[in-house]
Amino acid sequence: MKVVRRLIIVALTAAVAGGGAAARASERVDVNATAPKLAVNSRGTALVTYRARGHNGCARYDGPALAYLVAACNAPDGTYWSLQAWQLYLPHRGYPPWLPRQTQWELHVSHWSGPTAKLEAYTDWAFNGQAHDLFGRLTYLGNPVYGFGIGKDGAPNDRYGRSLYIDTLDSAYGPGWKRETSISFRRGSGAFCYSFWPTHDNTLPGYPNNLRPAGNGKRYRITVEGPGVTPDLQWEGAGLHDYNPNDNADRDYEAQMDKLFMQFLGQDKFCPTQR
Repeated sequence: MKVVRRLIIVALTAAVAGGGAAARASERVDVNATAPKLAVNSRGTALVTYRARGHNGCARYDGPALAYLVAACNAPDGTYWSLQAWQLYLPHRGYPPWLPRQTQWELHVSHWSGPTAKLEAYTDWAFNGQAHDLFGRLTYLGNPVYGFGIGKDGAPNDRYGRSLYIDTLDSAYGPGWKRETSISFRRGSGAFCYSFWPTHDNTLPGYPNNLRPAGNGKRYRITVEGPGVTPDLQWEGAGLHDYNPNDNADRDYEAQMDKLFMQFLGQDKFCPTQR
């Protein structure tokens, strides 16, 4: 991947003097600049990009692997910068996009030092093996990540909360990766739980006559925006076969996952009902 370098970005805010005050002079940006470009947004903020002296303090990135990476580097102060781009607004339940916004690639910038957040996810079965299930948690420096409010659309409505975006591979929706849904991490625990069922989704055309099949697939991936300005994270793992109550391995695995599930979500009022 080629990364464009030798760029210095300066944001300028225009200042206009009123009354009898003297107007401010122009501001020096740099010397011997080449290839200068100027853009101004609707709020009157100017963006100047240029090259100068062939200097770039951004060194080769040596941080953790990042999903959907566009560019990343090591800053002179030892911190990391990254750009990631991915599709947040794909329709749920594998439904094909019908609006331009649903296929947009959103560009995110991150700036951090030290470890990134930790996204844990596990596959198992729920409701006595009737449904395939995902559960896990998001933590940062050992602390759970969660918000304090959920909007009518089920998404966090404060700056602390994070949604997780679940994709499924080669499912009843068809071949390839499809968006299953997006849900929020649970308040207090930073954990999540999700079961795959046939669903009438009120975000899709034709509701309530739009039954979609259960979207359990061969593999799953979960993407989440990192807490604060840390980078976005992704987990990927294999799906499971249908549960067989007569298989010792299935029963042992489910018992192991149930124990871990209760460690993450045992105090939750909603998720334990799925066991």
